[in-house]
Amino acid sequence: MLSCLTTVSLIGRVRDAHGWIVQAWIGGAAFVAGSGTWATHFVAILGYAPGLSIGFDIERTLISALAAIALSWVAFLVALRHSTSRAGIAAGGAILGLAISTMHYVGVSGLDIAAHITWSRDFVVASVISSVAFSVPAMLLMTSGNSLSRRLSGTAALAIAIMALHFTGMTAMSIAPDPRIVLPQNMVPGDWIAVGIAITTATIVIIAITISLVDRRLVLREKEEAARLRKYVSQLEESQEQLRGMSEKLKAALLEASSANRAKTAFLAQTSHELRTPLNAVIGFAELMENQTFGPLGHPNYREYASDIRKSGQHLLGIISDILDVVRTTSGDLELTTEEFDAKVMIDDVFRMMNIEALKGHLTLTYNTPSGPVTAYGDRKRIKQILINLVGNAIKFTPAQGQIELGLSEENGMTVLRVSDTGIGMSATQIPAALEHFGQIDMEHRRQYDGLGIGLPLSKNLAELHGGRLEIESTPGIGTIVSVYLPHEAASEENHTEAETREQGRAAG
Repeated sequence: MLSCLTTVSLIGRVRDAHGWIVQAWIGGAAFVAGSGTWATHFVAILGYAPGLSIGFDIERTLISALAAIALSWVAFLVALRHSTSRAGIAAGGAILGLAISTMHYVGVSGLDIAAHITWSRDFVVASVISSVAFSVPAMLLMTSGNSLSRRLSGTAALAIAIMALHFTGMTAMSIAPDPRIVLPQNMVPGDWIAVGIAITTATIVIIAITISLVDRRLVLREKEEAARLRKYVSQLEESQEQLRGMSEKLKAALLEASSANRAKTAFLAQTSHELRTPLNAVIGFAELMENQTFGPLGHPNYREYASDIRKSGQHLLGIISDILDVVRTTSGDLELTTEEFDAKVMIDDVFRMMNIEALKGHLTLTYNTPSGPVTAYGDRKRIKQILINLVGNAIKFTPAQGQIELGLSEENGMTVLRVSDTGIGMSATQIPAALEHFGQIDMEHRRQYDGLGIGLPLSKNLAELHGGRLEIESTPGIGTIVSVYLPHEAASEENHTEAETREQGRAAG
């Protein structure tokens, strides 16, 4: 029963195995089944009491064991290779019944006894039929499932097949004592060999059971890990779906933001153009009235009012022009006219232009340039616009009696324009906000100082369109240094495209 239960368990392991381990389990099941049949036969011989001395021939005893193991292996191999066919499984069961029969009759042929042995053909046939009759359902039960009831039923059927064959086969044997028969000197007593075989087989069966239990535990652990992995994969797939959904939403939001940005840009451009036409008319008429081109206005205040209207209109026109420039740099519509020019002349022009504003604010404006000419490359008008914006910001944010310096130098193969002041300064966290379009560093400054916050980011955009960069160093309460680096060559299309891409990305974000 122990060997049969182990055999059934080992066959059950085959269904969960893969690769070479399948053959290992089939071989193990065949070894246990053959050994169990062999042990059952010789232990049962101990119950045979003919009243004569009984011994065994070692060679035939071993051959009977090998035959049982080999035929059992063939039986399991046939049944498992045809596990989808009941006929194939039945054929494997029939071979297993023949394995049991072969083991018995080869083992009996190795029986040494001082008697003549005769056989009853009917009982021999009946023993083989009974063995096959119970081995077929045993094989069907072993290969059809791994439930406890099937394992126990298969164990019982296989055990009955072995015992039915043995005791029916022993019934078929008749002995006639003959004292003239001389027994071999090297025969082994039956009780000794039976006990030895039983102990050896029991050990093998126990080892097989242990291996089977360990393997079962490993298989269960593997299934648990597989289930855990499937759950983890399912969670990953769910997360992936969520990420895919978020990605689609982000793409839609990005497209919406890009569309909104384009609409905003188009609106600002159209509005700026629409505002400039009537504003130019207002400035022109105010200038005519201020100059009294068509005659005196009468009261002197009217001329003063006309001057105020002209100045306010020009200020508003400057703001609109800056907005339009921001729109052009953002949309990539601004075209640069690259030329070679003397940067010192441009610095002198900006100084003379902005010094009047500095004096109004009680500020000292100076400039520092090299002794020789400094050649610059780019759109002279736009680079001059950068300097005007930077000096204008310095004048705006520097208290009275402060100092502003406009510098020019060459560093690492680049032309450097630098504006430094002793103004209010900015912290490291405020600088990014100052570089945003229409951004100022805080509400206090927004109330205290005029402006839309477009001069600094516009200057940065223009520098990048030239293939250069704008850098800011600032300390609150001490002052600010803004440096513009321009390459010694015309801005390439690649630089223009990169600057445009950065600006569009920032606007979309």
